[in-house]
Amino acid sequence: MDPGILLIDLLNGLSRGMLYFLMASGLNLVFSVLGIINFAHGSLIMLGAYFTWTLLQVIGGDWSFIVIIILSGGIVGVIGILIEIFFVRRIYESEHLYQLLLTFALIMIIDGLVLEIWGGQPRSMLLPRYFLGAVSIAGRPFPKYSLFILFGSIAIAILVWLFLYRTKFGKASRAAAADVEITSALGINVPYVYCGMFAIGVALAGFSGGLGLAMSSITPGMGAHIAVTCFAVIVIGGLGSLTGTLIAALILGIFEAFGDHYFPQVAMALPFIIMALILLARPQGLLGRNE
Repeated sequence: MDPGILLIDLLNGLSRGMLYFLMASGLNLVFSVLGIINFAHGSLIMLGAYFTWTLLQVIGGDWSFIVIIILSGGIVGVIGILIEIFFVRRIYESEHLYQLLLTFALIMIIDGLVLEIWGGQPRSMLLPRYFLGAVSIAGRPFPKYSLFILFGSIAIAILVWLFLYRTKFGKASRAAAADVEITSALGINVPYVYCGMFAIGVALAGFSGGLGLAMSSITPGMGAHIAVTCFAVIVIGGLGSLTGTLIAALILGIFEAFGDHYFPQVAMALPFIIMALILLARPQGLLGRNE
């Protein structure tokens, strides 16, 4: 077995896994702080991809690419603020069934709007010139853009960690997740924290959608498939654990990369096989807590 091919497969898995982490981290942040299971998360990732595609058509230019991806995430984050204020804020104390119904309705609304605005034909993106081609690693070619996703996602993961554990807002959000009443008694504006955290989680979704756009074409309704992957990641890692989300995303990414290469017949089922095996051993996920 060629060590160079194994290394490339590993790098592909790490790159894919870090993209999965970006996609799923916003979903887990929202759940850990707000206690909301956002089934519309995949549709918001799709929305970020469509905004990125549109801005690239309007603005264009190789050097605006990264700015456009960040801007698309910001736009989706603003949409998240509106969703939290007008919809999600009303169901914090409700049963999870009402959360499911509301967020499922949001899927229908977002998917319908996407179909109405962008139509049903697939959309794809041409990479900027500086991301075209490949670099040589161990004598094997590895796409430049996959390398960018890997290191860019690592940088975002570090920034998310610093935000949660080194900023006042991050500490306030963790306090609100632990005990809302005591947090309010300390003078912290919990609704403000909830709204901000929901917007950040949704912005991460939009950003990851734009980042992953170059990996495949986008179509209306693709959010359902993305949501399945995101939920697989957070269930394997443990609901509420960001570190667990990172570990689970890397496990899935690496297994999928090697599965695509060596076991293509079962590659599509690998996330569910891994999820089933881990949940049999630890029903709460790798780093989840028993409630």
